[in-house]
Amino acid sequence: MPAFSASLHDSRRIFVFGCGHFAALSSLPALRLNRSGHEAIDLASGMHLLIPSAANQ
Repeated sequence: MPAFSASLHDSRRIFVFGCGHFAALSSLPALRLNRSGHEAIDLASGMHLLIPSAANQ
Protein backbone atom coordinates (compact mmCIF):
# COMPACT_ATOMS: atom_id res chain seq x y z
CA MET A 1 0.00 0.00 0.00
CA PRO A 2 2.82 2.53 0.62
CA ALA A 3 4.12 2.14 -2.95
CA PHE A 4 0.58 2.51 -4.29
CA SER A 5 0.06 5.66 -2.25
CA ALA A 6 3.45 7.06 -3.25
CA SER A 7 2.67 6.63 -6.95
CA LEU A 8 -0.48 8.74 -6.51
CA HIS A 9 1.13 11.35 -4.25
CA ASP A 10 0.98 14.26 -6.72
CA SER A 11 -2.67 13.66 -7.64
CA ARG A 12 -5.21 16.15 -6.37
CA ARG A 13 -8.20 13.79 -6.51
CA ILE A 14 -8.19 10.00 -6.84
CA PHE A 15 -11.22 8.05 -8.05
CA VAL A 16 -11.49 4.41 -7.01
CA PHE A 17 -13.93 2.16 -8.86
CA GLY A 18 -15.00 -1.43 -8.34
CA CYS A 19 -17.86 -3.37 -9.88
CA GLY A 20 -19.60 -6.49 -8.60
CA HIS A 21 -17.63 -8.27 -5.88
CA PHE A 22 -14.79 -5.78 -6.25
CA ALA A 23 -17.04 -2.94 -5.09
CA ALA A 24 -16.43 -4.01 -1.49
CA LEU A 25 -12.68 -4.07 -2.09
CA SER A 26 -12.61 -0.64 -3.73
CA SER A 27 -13.65 1.02 -0.47
CA LEU A 28 -10.46 -0.15 1.29
CA PRO A 29 -7.91 1.78 -0.81
CA ALA A 30 -10.18 4.83 -0.78
CA LEU A 31 -10.39 4.68 3.01
CA ARG A 32 -6.62 4.31 3.39
CA LEU A 33 -5.92 7.14 0.95
CA ASN A 34 -8.36 9.45 2.74
CA ARG A 35 -6.75 8.64 6.08
CA SER A 36 -3.31 9.48 4.69
CA GLY A 37 -4.45 12.91 3.52
CA HIS A 38 -5.38 12.29 -0.11
CA GLU A 39 -8.76 13.14 -1.54
CA ALA A 40 -10.05 9.74 -2.69
CA ILE A 41 -13.59 9.11 -3.90
CA ASP A 42 -15.06 5.62 -3.98
CA LEU A 43 -17.29 5.54 -7.05
CA ALA A 44 -18.65 2.08 -6.21
CA SER A 45 -20.70 3.56 -3.36
CA GLY A 46 -22.68 5.59 -5.92
CA MET A 47 -22.94 2.91 -8.60
CA HIS A 48 -26.72 3.37 -8.81
CA LEU A 49 -26.10 7.01 -9.78
CA LEU A 50 -23.66 6.08 -12.56
CA ILE A 51 -25.73 3.43 -14.31
CA PRO A 52 -29.44 4.28 -14.54
CA SER A 53 -30.40 0.73 -15.56
CA ALA A 54 -28.91 -0.63 -12.30
CA ALA A 55 -31.61 1.19 -10.35
CA ASN A 56 -34.33 -0.67 -12.24
CA GLN A 57 -33.02 -4.13 -11.28
